[in-house]
Amino acid sequence: MRSQITIFLAVAAFVSTAWAASGPAATPPADPATPPATDPATPPATDPATPPATDPATPTNYSRYSLGIR
Repeated sequence: MRSQITIFLAVAAFVSTAWAASGPAATPPADPATPPATDPATPPATDPATPPATDPATPTNYSRYSLGIR
């Protein structure tokens, strides 16, 4: 059992030093032919200056008195 642990630690040390010597993999350069994820010229789906439409019959005040709780 002790020899198995020793062998495992030796292999782990070898692998870690080999990886440290080679360094992490370099990221590939960006492909200039790939379009950006979003088009900045595209307008948003909704106008942020326009408030959302609400039903006038829907109460907006949920106080205790409007709910009938006294």
